[in-house]
Amino acid sequence: MHPPEGEREARQEWAAKNAPVFREVNERLEELRAPTASFIDFVCECAQVDCVEQILLTVSEYEALRREPERFAVSFGHDNPDVDRVVAEGER
Repeated sequence: MHPPEGEREARQEWAAKNAPVFREVNERLEELRAPTASFIDFVCECAQVDCVEQILLTVSEYEALRREPERFAVSFGHDNPDVDRVVAEGER
């Protein structure tokens, strides 16, 4: 069951505004990483207002994700069918 149209639009608007903020945080984390770090705890880029989840990815995994500007790193179960479409899942 989908939320009422107004609620769905509000979620879509929130996601459109905030996903770039989370993306910027993750890009900064990537810049600040230790040169020998194999993995980085990236911030979940989901549309949940109160989300504080982290996603463990390699730098190459995150860079591959970023090659597609419409793709975001989202924790398992944090996708919202009103605004998201899962295109790949990883082991972590």
